[in-house]
Amino acid sequence: MLTEHIEALQVPNFVRTEEWVMTGDAEHAELDAIDERIVWELTRDARTSNRQLSEILGIAQSTCLMRIRNLHQRGVIKSYHAHPDWAALGLPLQAMVSVRLKAQARHEVSAYARRVIRLPAVLDVFHVGGTHDFLIHVACPSSAKLRDFVAHELAMDSSVDGIETNIVFDHLNGFENMNATGSWVHMEVIPKHLRFQHISGDGPKKRTHRTGS
Repeated sequence: MLTEHIEALQVPNFVRTEEWVMTGDAEHAELDAIDERIVWELTRDARTSNRQLSEILGIAQSTCLMRIRNLHQRGVIKSYHAHPDWAALGLPLQAMVSVRLKAQARHEVSAYARRVIRLPAVLDVFHVGGTHDFLIHVACPSSAKLRDFVAHELAMDSSVDGIETNIVFDHLNGFENMNATGSWVHMEVIPKHLRFQHISGDGPKKRTHRTGS
């Protein structure tokens, strides 16, 4: 199970995860089709064991484990996170808060992001283009707490020019809805001549390297 990967990668024992985060530039990391499929499978379900992964990919368990270790060391798989049920933690109300900075505060974009991400109600901070500069994902115990947080923690910042708050009624997590096989085909980003013809979630396949374009 996941503990296999954690122990092999020498991640501290207190780390336990439900989700692997993929990051980095695939081209610079020189990923091949097997590396990419490993990242896809572990992003879809980090509890997949090394044995299961090796069977899906049709490679030896030792090879699979070595590739996972290399992906971690190269920063392609960057970190490990639990994906909690915020409502179960007493934070049933989520919102997306759009923030626009003052024109004279544009040079403070990075500093503002660092300030906001440390606030206790904040889950994610996105620096975006368009009419607003930031999209901030927050979770709060109630509408009153959300109102107070926006009014006192976000709106009172001297860099802020305007704020718009949108309540989240429902949230579908991409990691939890990744198709085991079909969707992966649409996520491939490496050149065709580097892909293997047969890497399927149905079990081990003979891998044939494409020599054409």
